[in-house]
Amino acid sequence: MNTFYSNRIEGHNTPLRETERAMAQDFDAGQDKRNLQLEARAHMRV
Repeated sequence: MNTFYSNRIEGHNTPLRETERAMAQDFDAGQDKRNLQLEARAHMRV
């Protein structure tokens, strides 16, 4: 949940569902959405 609000404050809107998909390594085919997923995943891993 922290990654959702932190990324949103920075102007990166990654829906919670996409964050969950990223944590399951189910990345989107689109580059823009995938980049947001990777950012959310990295934030949670840190």
